[in-house]
Amino acid sequence: MTELGLDDHSTISAALQLARLWCDGQRIGPQDALTHALQVVDVLRRHVPDAAPEVIAAALLHDSPELAPPGLDLHAVLVTLLSPEVARLVEALQHEHDGLSAGTVPRPPADDSATMQASAADKIVSIATVLERARTDDPSAYWSTRSGFVAALPYFRAFTAAAEHVLPSTMTAELGDLVDRAVAAATPTRPAGPLS
Repeated sequence: MTELGLDDHSTISAALQLARLWCDGQRIGPQDALTHALQVVDVLRRHVPDAAPEVIAAALLHDSPELAPPGLDLHAVLVTLLSPEVARLVEALQHEHDGLSAGTVPRPPADDSATMQASAADKIVSIATVLERARTDDPSAYWSTRSGFVAALPYFRAFTAAAEHVLPSTMTAELGDLVDRAVAAATPTRPAGPLS
């Protein structure tokens, strides 16, 4: 995780300033929110080194709908301080999060490579974090508290399949491996029945 190079473009630099402000004192899972945002950007830049500044800015601010101050007109702030494209991407990422939280599985945005890039980077970081946290003394107890994540696994599979036509192969390979590992870890092993 690094902030190296994030001040090289005005849109990204402005997004980083907002991320620092809105992430202060906030957490995403076990990490502070800024660390999570920077990890998403690192994954994005590793797999898509020529990612557009707007995509990097949206990756930095993908959790801003939950982290920004209540009552703030987030759309207006993002359009004014960054760009309409950053606002669109953040809203598209939030639409996906909202759909998964509500149990209404969204369609992977395969016709929108910018959203796919930022979303895949977020999924790689988030799924890896979940798998790391699952390494506990009682994994079954851990997975019993992650019903929303487990319910989203079919969508993660569908997203990965759609991403194969849109994203770099290194990114879809990493995401696919993490999804496979999550499915295996979250699926209880049933004892074999008696031989007949």
